Amino acid sequence: MAISNINKSVCKAKGETNLLHCPSCKNEVHLQIFSTEDKSIFSKVLKISSDLVFAVCPQCSAVFSLSPSYIDAFEMGNTVFADESDLIPLK
Repeated sequence: MAISNINKSVCKAKGETNLLHCPSCKNEVHLQIFSTEDKSIFSKVLKISSDLVFAVCPQCSAVFSLSPSYIDAFEMGNTVFADESDLIPLK
């Protein structure tokens, strides 16, 4: 018996930040916010969550992790207080 979709992740656009300066290219932009959902059979069976929320600069394509406080506020509908200190560069 074959099992399909063992390692399935879904990436969804969630919105954008308020206007701020990208720490990488220094342009004033609205960073695009995305989230991933792990839909693999293992995460469902083992109840393990590996969801990730990240932001991408539309000018230079730099990718940033977001601070936990920003993620919590964003999920509640607040993006106004974001600044460069909420962005953690991913390598």
